[in-house]
Amino acid sequence: MYSLLLLNKLQIFYYFSVGVSIMSDVKTKLLSFLGSHRYMLILLVIMLVAGYITPLAYMGEAQVEVMERNLMNLDLARSTFLYLFDSTLLAFSIFAPILILLNIVGYNKLKKVKSLILVALLLTSPVLALNSSTNNDYIYPKQEKPLAKYIFIITLDGTRADVFWSVDSFIKSKLNESVYADHIVTVYPTVTYPGHISLLTGTWPQIHGTENNPSYGEFGTRPYSSYLREYHKPKVDDILDIASKHGYKTAVFAAPPTLATIVGGQDTYRVYGKGSEGTMNSTLEYLDNNYASIKGNGLVAFIHLVDTDSAGHEYGTDSFEYRKTIRDSIKLVERLYDKLSQLGLLNDSVIVVTADHGMYGNRHHNVYPPLVSDIPLWMWGRPFKKGHKLGGGRIVDIAPTLYYILGIPKPSYVIGVTLYSALNATYIKLVRGEDVDLESMEKSEIKWAMGIIYKDLVIWYTIVIFMIWIIIVLLANLLAIRKRIKAEVGERNE
Repeated sequence: MYSLLLLNKLQIFYYFSVGVSIMSDVKTKLLSFLGSHRYMLILLVIMLVAGYITPLAYMGEAQVEVMERNLMNLDLARSTFLYLFDSTLLAFSIFAPILILLNIVGYNKLKKVKSLILVALLLTSPVLALNSSTNNDYIYPKQEKPLAKYIFIITLDGTRADVFWSVDSFIKSKLNESVYADHIVTVYPTVTYPGHISLLTGTWPQIHGTENNPSYGEFGTRPYSSYLREYHKPKVDDILDIASKHGYKTAVFAAPPTLATIVGGQDTYRVYGKGSEGTMNSTLEYLDNNYASIKGNGLVAFIHLVDTDSAGHEYGTDSFEYRKTIRDSIKLVERLYDKLSQLGLLNDSVIVVTADHGMYGNRHHNVYPPLVSDIPLWMWGRPFKKGHKLGGGRIVDIAPTLYYILGIPKPSYVIGVTLYSALNATYIKLVRGEDVDLESMEKSEIKWAMGIIYKDLVIWYTIVIFMIWIIIVLLANLLAIRKRIKAEVGERNE
């Protein structure tokens, strides 16, 4: 037994020695190659510097509407580079070991056994997906009196912003008494679970941990959104869970059972497994049956209308069926509005309508983010300005805005900003008795959020560029070796 362990250690030492000697020689040759091809290094430096400088143009002081739009675009750039990172890393993990091996064989004319050893070392080395992390040093205000007691967060699953606004609907008729945006952006990966959990937590999937859909028939297999992103339950609390801890009643009405069970707290009421109309019927029944306790404790409810996503996948975003399903879903929102009015809850209610992701054709997974990231946003209620159009926004900005309305300090992991420009300063003073400079407050948070995004952009951009650059260098070097070998063969033949 001892001899086998000793033999194993000797084999490992031998493999390590072989690898070190090979890589040392490759390093020397590669440095020599780079020294003779300075333009490759110059190209790398130019690409990096250009990537680092460009985002800075979006980070200056401006009107709050412009800063909202710039923050949205920076966040979309972050999603884009995460998508490029995943795509590039997948290609890099396949082609880089092959190219490195071919370069080593060409330089050293290795024996077959050494080549096989190196192939095994390269192909069995783990590929790790990097995650973002951040610390929020923002000083939160103490808990305040709520600006509204009843919060309804509604998603029209898979609804693209431009199609949403192209249909005549109840929501369009209410624009003069609400806050809205032409579009805001969702997160990457652009699939159901990451989008919804980001909406309810106010932070990125790379922080809350739900980076894919669960692997079951309704949503396909693990690579549904990315080969590198996995499904995990959220690692942080969502707005329903936190509201529940502050004494609010909470309720979830969602189609997927798993989604309904991973959001909210222990006392959250849950209904799942129904289409859009069934989901809204359950919501209205819940309001009727629990009126007294809702009136006394308040309510934070999440309502997931799934039919729009189903229509998009089946018929595509340019279809009559997709537009009709969006219109029908908004009629369900109107039914909720009418029920709240009937119950006398409307004046203390806030209704938010958005989506988890957009769609391109009949797809949204494994699609370039700018094609599927645009989602609608409509917010109605007394705390909001009337007829106000936002410059832009992000799905992660909705939860912190609702935290402010509820008077609950937002958690430290939230990277979304409070959309103060959407709020009515006069109403805030009436309820809380304080004058607030909403514009300055939002600008301060936007600057903070931009700093976090810029750090991520630098990380992901640098990694992507280096992977692409290494592949280019290896290809160029391999071509140079091939040319040299041909020349040597020609000389020998002469």
